[in-house]
Amino acid sequence: MRLKPARKFAATAAVALAASAIATVAPATAASGALKYNCTDPLGNTRVFNVTVDTDAPVGITLGQSFTPKITATVSVDDDTRTLLVNVGAASIEGATANGVSTTLNYTVGGAAANAVATIPSTPVDPAKSLVVNTSATGAAITPAAVGDVAIVAGDFTAVLAGKDGSGNPTLLSPYTIPCKLQAGQNALVDTVKVVAPGEVVPVKVDSKTTVKAKFAKKKKAITANAKVVGTDGKPGTGKVKVTLKLGKKKVKTIQAKLSATGAAKAVFKKISKKGKYTVEVAYAGSATQNASKAKATVKVK
Repeated sequence: MRLKPARKFAATAAVALAASAIATVAPATAASGALKYNCTDPLGNTRVFNVTVDTDAPVGITLGQSFTPKITATVSVDDDTRTLLVNVGAASIEGATANGVSTTLNYTVGGAAANAVATIPSTPVDPAKSLVVNTSATGAAITPAAVGDVAIVAGDFTAVLAGKDGSGNPTLLSPYTIPCKLQAGQNALVDTVKVVAPGEVVPVKVDSKTTVKAKFAKKKKAITANAKVVGTDGKPGTGKVKVTLKLGKKKVKTIQAKLSATGAAKAVFKKISKKGKYTVEVAYAGSATQNASKAKATVKVK
């Protein structure tokens, strides 16, 4: 599908991620899955960052309308890079510019390359906690030239970060330029916008509700989680749910469970023998017609 960019836009920017779009109706498909990026730290080492990208793109628009890409992304920085930042005295990091380049988010809309400059707020660097950076960017308005589906797909990004010590002074090596390349073989689809002809009904998205019940079978040493997803329109959820079992704050295991025709899914965690209070977390990423939702349940193993 050919697209007519409503305006051209330059790209350069400072820490974050990948792809997306906003628009005129309700949000479209769910966020991307956890995407893995090979990132080069300031010392030239290759690190793996986990990134989740989302947009508030509409589910659908009428041909002739435009939508403006607005990207939000969550970047989980690996522990080695966090340790490096701590070792150079960084108490916080934030978006910056180095040699005229700031954080650049690259993506495609309907197969057409696009990019946008990201905003990265001041984020604390705690030596004892995982470093997660949130970022956002707005691209150029896009006017689809034909009816059909317009896919928004995440791409590479370049992060530029300013490190600051506890007094707000620049730290050693700051600003940090960290190019990140999307690992091959991943599904980097973020959103899909359906373009309909004038006079046709524009699809909209409804909220979904996820519920879960969990129980422990002592003889089988297994925790079984039964989840269900239903939209506010009464229609069952489609696709899969991510079911995660935790003991305290520690993750035990995650299972991807397929939703049935009634929106139900089952996950069984075996070889559970350690006593304690377990939490089952269910995450539904949403679909083309339903928004994401979550639920949790607890179960005690005595």
